[in-house]
Amino acid sequence: MAIYIKYKKKIEEETTSDSTAAVAAVDAQKDAQLQDLNTQIVGKLEQKRTVQTEYENKTRVLDQQINQLKQKIAQLGGNVKTDESFKGFGKKIYEAITNKTDEMFALISLVFNSMEDISYKPDNTRCRTFAKNIVAYLNRGEFKSETADRDLTDFLMKLLNNSQISLSNKEKDTFIKKLIENMKESTLFSWIFIDEK
Repeated sequence: MAIYIKYKKKIEEETTSDSTAAVAAVDAQKDAQLQDLNTQIVGKLEQKRTVQTEYENKTRVLDQQINQLKQKIAQLGGNVKTDESFKGFGKKIYEAITNKTDEMFALISLVFNSMEDISYKPDNTRCRTFAKNIVAYLNRGEFKSETADRDLTDFLMKLLNNSQISLSNKEKDTFIKKLIENMKESTLFSWIFIDEK
């Protein structure tokens, strides 16, 4: 009987030990998950602080620029538009830029598809990035209508040379020439060029 009790006690101790180890393992896994989740939260909070700081800095700069413009308007004896009159203005600008980018992307794709013997045809992502860069350049107005062909040709060549679109010099010249020709036929871009007639 004593042997049985001793054996039973041993089994109970081992079972208790195994259960304790299992619980400890589960707890350790849960602690690791909680630690990871909390680390992610800290990371997100840091990102949020960075974004807020950037926003505040940019907003401060823009407010200063707006105030400077308002002062110039006041000096000229003009009236400053109210914030109400600017409602939807940002949306219109965004839509206009988006439309231009889509149109430019279509023109670029059209040109590449027309170049049958081209050694390399870029994917849509590279073409869209290229289109965005061109539209950004046009929106900055860093060209003169009188010399738009030349200015645009120089810009496109620099852009191609610095892009991930690999073309030979001859292919670059052909691409630029065709793209400018298509831009002259486009409703969204024909205004860039002076009518020589």
